[in-house]
Amino acid sequence: MTKKLVNNFKKGMSLASLTNIIYTTFYKNEKEANEMYSRIVLLVKGEVKNGGRNSPRAIDALKALASLAPDGAKGRNFRRYYVDRPDGWQKLPRDPKNIPYGFWY
Repeated sequence: MTKKLVNNFKKGMSLASLTNIIYTTFYKNEKEANEMYSRIVLLVKGEVKNGGRNSPRAIDALKALASLAPDGAKGRNFRRYYVDRPDGWQKLPRDPKNIPYGFWY
């Protein structure tokens, strides 16, 4: 991938385009994560209520939600508090803007 980026840059790709590609490749997008969170959190709550916290569908939904969290300490905090704890799913807010600092973007 690095050679491709360098070749595109040499061919006239703007620095802004190159920066955007690198950012989206190596860093998660907060806006997209927030949009997906809003959809998946409803799925998580429904699956846990219908099949229980340990049902395969609930576990998959929680894993999908955890994959949206940022890398690093914030992501670890999010997973520990909301995903790993048996009652953590109940504390998930509908709006990602209501997630405390240190747990989300």
